[in-house]
Amino acid sequence: MASRIDLSELTPAERLSLIDDLWESLSDEVALPISPSLGRELDRRVEQAHRNPEEGRSWEVIRSDLEGRSG
Repeated sequence: MASRIDLSELTPAERLSLIDDLWESLSDEVALPISPSLGRELDRRVEQAHRNPEEGRSWEVIRSDLEGRSG
């Protein structure tokens, strides 16, 4: 059994990094189930992003903003 981590001892930035590491560890192994309505919404957003590439923000910008808030 894996040891437990006391998350209260981690900084917000460390917790975000842990979330990212956990997510990345699953992405290639598991097809995460989504509802049909979520699938349609994701398709709609992808199409919108392709039609208007100048709108929105990149993941790098969003992540940087989030990490800046957690410190």
